[in-house]
Amino acid sequence: MKRLTIEQMTIQNFKGVTDLTVEFSPSVTRISGRNEAGKTTIPDAFCWVLFNKDSNGKTPGTDDFHEKPLDDAGNEIHNLDTMVELRCKVNDLPFNLCRLQRENWVKKRGNTDAEFQGNTSQYWINGVEVKLSDFKSRIAEIAPEDVFRVIGMLSAFNALDWKKRREQLLAMTGDVTESILNRDEYAPITMECAKRGIDVDDLRKVMTDQRRSINKELDMLPVRIDEARKALHDVSPADLAEAQKEIADAETEIKRINDAILDARANSANEKAEREIVDLEAEAVSLNRQRAVVHYRQKELLQSQMTDARESLRRAQAESEDAERLYAMREKTLETSKTTKEALKKAYTGVYESAYSDDIVADTCPTCGQQLPADGVEAARKSAKIAFDTRRNQKLLEIQAQGKDCANQIKELEGMLSALETDRANASEAVNARQAAFDNAADAWKTYPAAPDYDKEPRLAEIAERIAGLRSAQKDTPEDAVKDLQFQKTVVETKITDSKGIIALHEAAKATTARIQQLTADQKAAASSLAETEKLLTLIERYVQAYCSMLEESINELFPTLRWKLFDTQINGGITDTCICMVPCQSGLIPYGTANTGSKINADLEIINVLSKFYEVSLPVFADNCERVNKLIQTDAQMILLAVTLDPELKIERE
Repeated sequence: MKRLTIEQMTIQNFKGVTDLTVEFSPSVTRISGRNEAGKTTIPDAFCWVLFNKDSNGKTPGTDDFHEKPLDDAGNEIHNLDTMVELRCKVNDLPFNLCRLQRENWVKKRGNTDAEFQGNTSQYWINGVEVKLSDFKSRIAEIAPEDVFRVIGMLSAFNALDWKKRREQLLAMTGDVTESILNRDEYAPITMECAKRGIDVDDLRKVMTDQRRSINKELDMLPVRIDEARKALHDVSPADLAEAQKEIADAETEIKRINDAILDARANSANEKAEREIVDLEAEAVSLNRQRAVVHYRQKELLQSQMTDARESLRRAQAESEDAERLYAMREKTLETSKTTKEALKKAYTGVYESAYSDDIVADTCPTCGQQLPADGVEAARKSAKIAFDTRRNQKLLEIQAQGKDCANQIKELEGMLSALETDRANASEAVNARQAAFDNAADAWKTYPAAPDYDKEPRLAEIAERIAGLRSAQKDTPEDAVKDLQFQKTVVETKITDSKGIIALHEAAKATTARIQQLTADQKAAASSLAETEKLLTLIERYVQAYCSMLEESINELFPTLRWKLFDTQINGGITDTCICMVPCQSGLIPYGTANTGSKINADLEIINVLSKFYEVSLPVFADNCERVNKLIQTDAQMILLAVTLDPELKIERE
């Protein structure tokens, strides 16, 4: 573990401090004084040297942070050098840092007075002036800036956005997904994810969408069944039997009437013509019957075609929605992969441009300060150079391998998106085509005549014309008797037509009944599919709860007293991510934000202890408002305690 400690800090013309030197204890240093005595200036100066920010992360020049002294009007005092020097040790080796900021005044041609053109800074490490990039690189070797802040400043970790806090905590425990999914009870989830090529989160979204789609279908099916039932005009068995009997009786009656007409005209000179008329009238009845059958069958066919077109349209719409949803998922994955690729490029550039500095190996003895043998120093520097190059090359190879994998994934996803784009376009075209087909089928059914049009049969016109001709040519026809029989025949034929209409209604009702049965079967199938979907979603929710519980447990094991709430259960049973630090008190656990100052400070120290162990680095900890704490918890880090007292000047106590 790397351990950074401060031995001495020298401040000149920084904020409200003109000249101050502070000696620190390697364990605990107490700095106290009244408000505005300059306590906060000390951690601000430490952060300014390292990262050009104050202890709250503010950069110079903002309303909240001015590194230069200000006059009574709040304006910066010019022509002063701002300097902070830190005498530190890293694992007992000297690591002295110094930053000097000077104002840049330039006299332009033609002007008598120089103009302020900004500030310039110089940097030293162990007395050797270095470039800013090397200065930052050497500090980053101890720990990155974000790690410095959360380990070196109280409340810094809990001041982070909850998503960043959660991300760091998860990085400390690793992923527990595999260990849970390997359980037998979650085998259906594993198989479904493998079959679809997605993870659990995406499966949860897909199943939720599927449940929504099935529920929508289940909402519509009763409406369709009700529409079919309203269109159902079935004929009772008794009415159907009566109609069939009416037709049989009527046909017998027509035969009798025809025979009677023949008998009435038997003595007529035009018997041959009368027989032809009877035959023609029988043919006309047959033609009318055939036309009625064809009409009602066509009506039934059009209704069946409209029903099939509606079902085909529904399936096409469902397939189009699935294609759109799958495309959106793959597109999101592609964007994530591209972002990862760009991050790897930046990481590669940063590692590639990093340079070795001989200053990492001192040429003087850290104990006595004497010059070390040149050949020994040179050998140590060569060895350090080789180790640096080896680490650098290994890191570059690792980033290259990750970049290659990411590029392959992007290429594969782009290929998938191209294919999915075609599928999506085809699905959309299919929806449009089937919508048009349904509209055409519906229009054809609605515009089809309700009753047969007998006038369109050309043969009937010919028959009527022939009968008229025959009758006009007849002589001595017993008109009265024949007319009465013809009237009787017309009445009977009307009964036949009405009865055939009843039979046609019965045939149409059979098709509608079959449609209702199919819709009812679809309703049962959808209900069964919904049950399976609900079952898988319930299993996924149980998995998520187990995952949440194990994840919280694995993280909480790292902390002696604190507990972390990483998930919230909503009213509807859903689980959302969060990250809340729970602090122990006499009544149980309370959120960090509602705890008292003492509990917060000790909670921050516990977090720092855990983070220090994880990152394997110990940094000086600046703890403000320590006068509010009765007892601080134990920590191995160098503690710099800032407290408010009535002392007019800063009071420094070293333990």
